[in-house]
This record gives sequence, C-alpha cells and structure tokens, in this order.
Amino acid sequence: MSEAQDMNHPEEDEGELFAVSAGLPGGWFEVTLAEGTVGEATARAEQVLAAMNPLELQVREHTLKKDVVERALAAHEQNPVLSAVCYTTAGEWAASLDIVGFAPDGGRPEPVDMARMLYDWEDATMVAAPEVTFPELPSGPSARVRGTYRKDRRRLFGRQMAEFVRYAIYSPDIRSLVVMTATWNKFAVDDEVAASVDVIARGLEIESGETASEGAVHREDRG
Repeated sequence: MSEAQDMNHPEEDEGELFAVSAGLPGGWFEVTLAEGTVGEATARAEQVLAAMNPLELQVREHTLKKDVVERALAAHEQNPVLSAVCYTTAGEWAASLDIVGFAPDGGRPEPVDMARMLYDWEDATMVAAPEVTFPELPSGPSARVRGTYRKDRRRLFGRQMAEFVRYAIYSPDIRSLVVMTATWNKFAVDDEVAASVDVIARGLEIESGETASEGAVHREDRG
C-alpha cells in the first residue's frame, strides 16, 4: 500500500492527539460523527434540512435527508477528524470534504514530494497534469493539488470522472500532516466549489494536545 493510499484509508498515528476546527462557508455542513450511528447521521441530516429554504428545494425532503445520512455514514468509515458536505439551495449534492491526519514513516516529506502523493489516488487515474501550488496558510505551509481523475471502477456516490482539491498542511504544532480532500463531479460548479474549499483551508485551525497511548487522531469535543 502506497503512502497516498494510506491517506485514503487513514490509520492511527502512534498516539498523537490533535483537533481541527473549520469555519464552513454557506452551503457547507459538517457531518462528522462520533460513533458512526444512524441516529447521529440522522441528527446531522435534520440540521441540513433546517438550514434549507423549503421554497427553493427541488428534491423531496426525505430524499435529501436520506442522502445526507448515507454520506455521513460513508465518510465516518474513513475515520476523519472532520467531514463535511456541500449542497446547493435546490438540495442537490455539490461536494464532499474530509480531513485526516497522516504520519508517513520517516517523518514529513518535503512539500514537493508530498504534492506527488496527493494526486496518487487509489483505484483512479489522473486525466491530465494537476495544478500544484504551495500556499502559506495561517495554520502553516501547505501543498495544494487540484485536478481531475477517472475512477477505475464505479463506487458509491461516484461517477467515472471527478474533480478534487487536496491540501497537505504542515502545522508547526503537531508531527502529523493534516490532509484535507474535497471531491465533486458537477463540473459546472468547478471554480465555485474550489474557491470555497480554499476559504475553508485558510480558516482551518489546528490545535495540538497531549499524546495518548491509543488513538492518533481525536476529534475535538463539540458537545
């Protein structure tokens, strides 16, 4: 398994404890689950519904609720520190985002090398050369990759082609890299979604905590 595949299937990082918080722009909703239960996911879905204008919805409420529940449960399986989804005012899914901790063997790679890992997708092939930049964020230096990939086989919620933005953030306060990935397949909203992901990255806060004997990446307690 390559290190990039480890980011797709994150494993625990030798007990490092940290928390992230993000200010989400309009249309984005946090769907992080503590235990991964249907009840938790349903509560998240109800929060999304409550924020929608019923007069603008073009899907049935139960359809939107079911979609949020399924996406929240699927995201939880990847053990994220934080996960979020974006919906249009019509109630259509626009994008998904997750944040994980990544601690490669041998310590942090250089940003240029990390950028290559960011577009090494499991079960997918890059369609063209990605856009690679190295923004300086308030939470630390980063490598940012934006591109389009073709999935080698169809998966849940997935079309054959999808767009993504992926950040690896080098926070000075923790050993792990913080990897944030957003994906979508509605190409008509490419630039709008990518811009909102950049806003999330600039507002991301990363806090270190005490090391623990078990569990590498712990969500902050949101009550």
